[in-house]
Amino acid sequence: MAAAGQTLRLYDFGSFDAYLIAMGITFTLIGFAARALIRGWFRARIAPRFGIRLA
Repeated sequence: MAAAGQTLRLYDFGSFDAYLIAMGITFTLIGFAARALIRGWFRARIAPRFGIRLA
């Protein structure tokens, strides 16, 4: 997320509000992607190791 924030800082958005909106959208998308990756990793690696049954 830090890299995305620094990358967005390089663009000219015209106003600070547009910058904050772009940051919010970017961080939300990164959060959804991270959630999907972490859930997949948990289901594949952690749950079977500890005998966790997922619905």
